[in-house]
Amino acid sequence: MKALIQKRWVWLLMVFFAIVITIMAVVPYATLNRENFAPVFDGRFELGGEIWLYIHVFTGGIVLFTGAFQFWKWLRTKHPRIHCLTGRIYLFLGIFPSAISGFIVAQGTVAGLTGQFGFSLLSIMWIITGVMALRTILQRDIQHHREWMIRNYALTFAAVTLRLWLPLLIMIQASSGIEIDIAIASAYQTVPWLAWVPNIIVAEGLIHMLQPNKTKSLITNQQLSTQ
Repeated sequence: MKALIQKRWVWLLMVFFAIVITIMAVVPYATLNRENFAPVFDGRFELGGEIWLYIHVFTGGIVLFTGAFQFWKWLRTKHPRIHCLTGRIYLFLGIFPSAISGFIVAQGTVAGLTGQFGFSLLSIMWIITGVMALRTILQRDIQHHREWMIRNYALTFAAVTLRLWLPLLIMIQASSGIEIDIAIASAYQTVPWLAWVPNIIVAEGLIHMLQPNKTKSLITNQQLSTQ
Protein backbone atom coordinates (compact mmCIF):
# COMPACT_ATOMS: atom_id res chain seq x y z
CA MET A 1 0.00 0.00 0.00
CA LYS A 2 2.86 2.36 0.86
CA ALA A 3 4.42 1.74 -2.55
CA LEU A 4 1.11 2.58 -4.23
CA ILE A 5 0.87 5.91 -2.39
CA GLN A 6 4.37 6.83 -3.57
CA LYS A 7 3.60 6.11 -7.24
CA ARG A 8 4.00 9.12 -9.52
CA TRP A 9 0.57 8.71 -11.12
CA VAL A 10 -1.09 9.37 -7.75
CA TRP A 11 0.72 12.70 -7.50
CA LEU A 12 -0.05 13.50 -11.15
CA LEU A 13 -3.74 12.84 -10.55
CA MET A 14 -3.65 15.21 -7.59
CA VAL A 15 -1.93 17.88 -9.72
CA PHE A 16 -4.49 17.40 -12.49
CA PHE A 17 -7.43 18.01 -10.15
CA ALA A 18 -5.63 20.93 -8.50
CA ILE A 19 -5.04 22.69 -11.84
CA VAL A 20 -8.53 22.01 -13.22
CA ILE A 21 -10.34 23.17 -10.08
CA THR A 22 -8.07 26.21 -9.75
CA ILE A 23 -9.06 27.29 -13.27
CA MET A 24 -12.74 26.51 -12.71
CA ALA A 25 -12.86 28.35 -9.39
CA VAL A 26 -10.73 31.40 -10.17
CA VAL A 27 -11.45 32.35 -13.79
CA PRO A 28 -15.15 33.35 -13.32
CA TYR A 29 -14.13 35.80 -10.59
CA ALA A 30 -11.19 37.27 -12.51
CA THR A 31 -13.66 39.51 -14.38
CA LEU A 32 -14.64 41.12 -11.03
CA ASN A 33 -18.22 41.01 -12.29
CA ARG A 34 -20.81 40.05 -9.67
CA GLU A 35 -22.92 38.46 -12.42
CA ASN A 36 -20.28 35.75 -12.72
CA PHE A 37 -20.56 34.70 -9.06
CA ALA A 38 -21.56 31.12 -8.42
CA PRO A 39 -25.35 30.99 -7.80
CA VAL A 40 -24.72 30.13 -4.14
CA PHE A 41 -23.15 33.59 -3.64
CA ASP A 42 -25.73 35.50 -5.65
CA GLY A 43 -27.03 38.45 -3.65
CA ARG A 44 -25.26 37.41 -0.46
CA PHE A 45 -22.85 40.34 -0.33
CA GLU A 46 -23.57 44.02 0.07
CA LEU A 47 -21.72 46.40 -2.24
CA GLY A 48 -18.02 46.13 -1.36
CA GLY A 49 -18.50 43.07 0.83
CA GLU A 50 -17.48 40.73 -1.97
CA ILE A 51 -13.83 41.70 -1.37
CA TRP A 52 -13.58 38.82 1.12
CA LEU A 53 -14.87 36.40 -1.48
CA TYR A 54 -12.32 37.65 -4.01
CA ILE A 55 -9.50 37.28 -1.49
CA HIS A 56 -10.66 33.76 -0.62
CA VAL A 57 -10.98 32.67 -4.25
CA PHE A 58 -7.71 34.13 -5.57
CA THR A 59 -5.54 33.14 -2.62
CA GLY A 60 -7.27 29.76 -2.57
CA GLY A 61 -6.15 29.28 -6.16
CA ILE A 62 -2.57 29.96 -5.06
CA VAL A 63 -2.90 27.40 -2.27
CA LEU A 64 -4.38 24.65 -4.42
CA PHE A 65 -1.84 25.10 -7.23
CA THR A 66 1.40 25.64 -5.30
CA GLY A 67 0.51 23.08 -2.63
CA ALA A 68 0.38 20.21 -5.11
CA PHE A 69 3.99 20.86 -6.15
CA GLN A 70 5.21 20.85 -2.55
CA PHE A 71 4.85 17.07 -2.68
CA TRP A 72 6.99 16.76 -5.83
CA LYS A 73 10.01 14.74 -4.69
CA TRP A 74 12.19 15.96 -7.56
CA LEU A 75 11.58 19.60 -6.57
CA ARG A 76 12.29 18.92 -2.89
CA THR A 77 15.53 17.07 -3.50
CA LYS A 78 16.95 18.81 -6.58
CA HIS A 79 15.76 22.37 -5.94
CA PRO A 80 15.23 22.78 -2.18
CA ARG A 81 15.41 26.59 -2.38
CA ILE A 82 12.51 26.68 -4.84
CA HIS A 83 10.64 24.24 -2.62
CA CYS A 84 11.15 26.59 0.35
CA LEU A 85 10.13 29.63 -1.69
CA THR A 86 6.91 28.04 -2.95
CA GLY A 87 6.27 26.85 0.61
CA ARG A 88 6.39 30.44 1.86
CA ILE A 89 4.07 31.51 -0.97
CA TYR A 90 1.74 28.63 -0.09
CA LEU A 91 1.50 29.67 3.55
CA PHE A 92 1.75 33.46 3.58
CA LEU A 93 0.07 34.34 0.27
CA GLY A 94 -2.26 31.36 0.27
CA ILE A 95 -3.25 29.55 3.44
CA PHE A 96 -3.42 32.40 5.92
CA PRO A 97 -5.31 35.01 3.84
CA SER A 98 -7.54 32.36 2.25
CA ALA A 99 -8.44 30.78 5.60
CA ILE A 100 -9.20 34.12 7.26
CA SER A 101 -11.32 35.34 4.34
CA GLY A 102 -12.93 31.90 4.07
CA PHE A 103 -13.99 32.12 7.71
CA ILE A 104 -15.65 35.47 7.01
CA VAL A 105 -17.37 34.21 3.84
CA ALA A 106 -18.61 31.14 5.74
CA GLN A 107 -20.74 33.33 7.99
CA GLY A 108 -23.01 34.05 5.03
CA THR A 109 -23.31 30.53 3.64
CA VAL A 110 -26.67 29.34 2.30
CA ALA A 111 -26.17 26.08 4.21
CA GLY A 112 -27.34 27.66 7.45
CA LEU A 113 -25.80 27.03 10.85
CA THR A 114 -24.66 23.53 9.89
CA GLY A 115 -22.74 24.82 6.91
CA GLN A 116 -21.50 27.88 8.76
CA PHE A 117 -20.02 25.72 11.50
CA GLY A 118 -18.56 23.22 9.02
CA PHE A 119 -16.84 25.80 6.82
CA SER A 120 -15.72 27.86 9.84
CA LEU A 121 -14.13 24.83 11.47
CA LEU A 122 -12.42 24.01 8.19
CA SER A 123 -10.88 27.51 8.11
CA ILE A 124 -9.71 27.24 11.71
CA MET A 125 -8.11 23.83 11.16
CA TRP A 126 -6.57 25.15 7.95
CA ILE A 127 -4.77 27.85 9.93
CA ILE A 128 -3.75 25.52 12.78
CA THR A 129 -2.24 22.89 10.48
CA GLY A 130 -0.51 25.62 8.48
CA VAL A 131 1.01 27.12 11.63
CA MET A 132 2.17 23.67 12.76
CA ALA A 133 3.73 23.00 9.36
CA LEU A 134 5.60 26.30 9.61
CA ARG A 135 6.65 25.70 13.21
CA THR A 136 8.03 22.22 12.56
CA ILE A 137 10.08 23.27 9.52
CA LEU A 138 11.56 26.20 11.46
CA GLN A 139 12.59 23.61 14.06
CA ARG A 140 14.12 21.52 11.25
CA ASP A 141 11.72 18.72 12.16
CA ILE A 142 11.29 17.39 8.61
CA GLN A 143 9.24 14.31 9.48
CA HIS A 144 6.57 16.19 11.45
CA HIS A 145 6.61 19.06 8.95
CA ARG A 146 5.75 16.56 6.25
CA GLU A 147 2.92 15.14 8.34
CA TRP A 148 1.42 18.56 9.03
CA MET A 149 1.68 19.48 5.37
CA ILE A 150 -0.23 16.32 4.43
CA ARG A 151 -2.97 17.30 6.88
CA ASN A 152 -3.00 20.88 5.63
CA TYR A 153 -3.20 19.98 1.96
CA ALA A 154 -5.91 17.43 2.69
CA LEU A 155 -7.94 20.36 4.00
CA THR A 156 -6.92 22.45 0.98
CA PHE A 157 -8.14 19.65 -1.27
CA ALA A 158 -11.64 20.26 0.10
CA ALA A 159 -11.91 22.73 -2.80
CA VAL A 160 -11.71 19.71 -5.11
CA THR A 161 -13.75 17.19 -3.14
CA LEU A 162 -16.53 19.73 -2.56
CA ARG A 163 -16.96 20.08 -6.32
CA LEU A 164 -16.98 16.31 -6.71
CA TRP A 165 -19.40 15.56 -3.87
CA LEU A 166 -21.90 18.32 -4.60
CA PRO A 167 -23.10 17.20 -8.06
CA LEU A 168 -22.93 13.55 -6.95
CA LEU A 169 -25.21 14.19 -3.97
CA ILE A 170 -27.62 16.19 -6.12
CA MET A 171 -27.77 13.47 -8.80
CA ILE A 172 -28.31 10.69 -6.25
CA GLN A 173 -31.22 12.54 -4.66
CA ALA A 174 -32.71 13.71 -7.96
CA SER A 175 -32.58 10.17 -9.35
CA SER A 176 -34.60 8.95 -6.37
CA GLY A 177 -37.41 11.38 -7.21
CA ILE A 178 -36.53 14.29 -4.93
CA GLU A 179 -37.19 17.71 -6.46
CA ILE A 180 -34.03 19.39 -7.73
CA ASP A 181 -34.36 22.45 -5.46
CA ILE A 182 -34.72 20.25 -2.40
CA ALA A 183 -31.82 18.06 -3.56
CA ILE A 184 -29.56 21.10 -3.96
CA ALA A 185 -30.50 22.49 -0.54
CA SER A 186 -29.91 19.11 1.09
CA ALA A 187 -26.54 18.70 -0.65
CA TYR A 188 -25.42 22.11 0.60
CA GLN A 189 -26.21 20.99 4.14
CA THR A 190 -23.86 18.04 3.77
CA VAL A 191 -20.87 19.25 1.73
CA PRO A 192 -19.53 21.69 4.35
CA TRP A 193 -18.51 18.57 6.27
CA LEU A 194 -18.22 15.93 3.55
CA ALA A 195 -15.77 18.13 1.63
CA TRP A 196 -13.05 17.87 4.29
CA VAL A 197 -13.78 15.35 7.07
CA PRO A 198 -13.09 12.28 4.87
CA ASN A 199 -10.00 14.07 3.54
CA ILE A 200 -8.47 14.46 6.98
CA ILE A 201 -9.29 10.84 7.83
CA VAL A 202 -7.50 9.70 4.67
CA ALA A 203 -4.60 12.02 5.50
CA GLU A 204 -4.18 10.42 8.93
CA GLY A 205 -4.16 7.01 7.27
CA LEU A 206 -1.48 8.13 4.82
CA ILE A 207 0.62 9.59 7.61
CA HIS A 208 0.43 6.32 9.52
CA MET A 209 1.44 4.27 6.48
CA LEU A 210 4.29 6.59 5.51
CA GLN A 211 5.84 6.74 8.96
CA PRO A 212 9.29 5.18 9.36
CA ASN A 213 9.36 1.67 10.78
CA LYS A 214 9.30 2.51 14.48
CA THR A 215 9.85 -1.09 15.56
CA LYS A 216 12.95 -1.34 13.40
CA SER A 217 14.24 1.98 14.72
CA LEU A 218 13.61 0.90 18.33
CA ILE A 219 15.53 -2.34 17.82
CA THR A 220 18.42 -0.47 16.20
CA ASN A 221 18.59 2.03 19.07
CA GLN A 222 18.57 -0.79 21.63
CA GLN A 223 21.39 -2.55 19.79
CA LEU A 224 23.46 0.63 19.73
CA SER A 225 22.89 1.22 23.45
CA THR A 226 24.23 -2.27 24.33
CA GLN A 227 27.41 -1.89 22.31
